[in-house]
Amino acid sequence: MTLIRLIFGRKMNSIAAAVQLELAKNLESYFARTEFDFVDKTQVKLLRDQISPVYLRTAPLVAIDVEAYERAQLKVTEIGVAVYDPQGQWLLPTPQIKTLHILSKENIRLHNGTYVPDRKYYFNGGTSYSMTARELQTLLDLIFSHYLKERSGILVGHDVKGDIKWLSKLGIQVAPNTPTVDTLKIYQLTTRQNGSLRKILRRMNIPHANLHNAANDAYYTLLAALSICDPEQRRRSELDSVDTEELPTLTKREKFKAKFSDEVTVCGMKEAPSASDFIAM
Repeated sequence: MTLIRLIFGRKMNSIAAAVQLELAKNLESYFARTEFDFVDKTQVKLLRDQISPVYLRTAPLVAIDVEAYERAQLKVTEIGVAVYDPQGQWLLPTPQIKTLHILSKENIRLHNGTYVPDRKYYFNGGTSYSMTARELQTLLDLIFSHYLKERSGILVGHDVKGDIKWLSKLGIQVAPNTPTVDTLKIYQLTTRQNGSLRKILRRMNIPHANLHNAANDAYYTLLAALSICDPEQRRRSELDSVDTEELPTLTKREKFKAKFSDEVTVCGMKEAPSASDFIAM
């Protein structure tokens, strides 16, 4: 058994090295051949620093999201964690992502719904865990210690600094030297618009539902990071040129629906794409 494990381990290491070598070549080619048209022309280095660790799969990615009560912002109601560990899944076409949804036991009765959608009990993973502040602090400290310290992982967030501040208020400290990837910061390199998570997911054609649930948001933030940090996806979505698209002016009702509803828009045959249009998408 020891010999089999040794041989299998060497094989996996060789696969990892081969995959990372090809990814590194693709990344270098991307930066050498792409003409970047950014809002701030000096930000190409920032893009490289942000996307390289994600695209090269050098370490685990740990995405977090924190939801707070809309009428008392210091009261945390949910915490979501999603982890993508590239180890052992180098050739998988679909990433295997672990998710965890924690509800604050002290604030379990607090619900949003006026200014922020209430999706507390809509975790797509199906199971949420109610914990006291001490219990969730202990659990997250252990998870972060394993992935971020022992495995030298990367913390991912949509406005990640804000999530780190929330964690700090809960007594969960993230080491100052922990590398971070911020999907909002990357997205805003080529747009002057506010980059909501929903907007990025739509731009990258990632189906989604029940945003503003902490675990769902952490999961989708991780998918968004994997997508916008992929050179080929960036080319397909034209993410390296300034977005000059004029956004339509929405009524108050339309804004409310866009933020609070996951309902689809139903169109007729006249609005449907032709077969050739669909194939060319």
